[in-house]
Amino acid sequence: MNHTGDYVALTVETKALNDKMQKMMEQLVLANNNRFGRKTEKMHSVTSLTIRYLRKFLLKTVLECW
Repeated sequence: MNHTGDYVALTVETKALNDKMQKMMEQLVLANNNRFGRKTEKMHSVTSLTIRYLRKFLLKTVLECW
């Protein structure tokens, strides 16, 4: 097995998923702003928790491949 190649592929996939998730979160924040206004926006904490969870999950997946 080529672990370096697997690691690089997972890294590229992780970045692509992070970019997609960031775009979705930005769209959700904009939709909430349009619907409720800024005072009810609480996406920053949700975004950081989601990104932390995703990174932890992907790191675990990468380590299990080794």
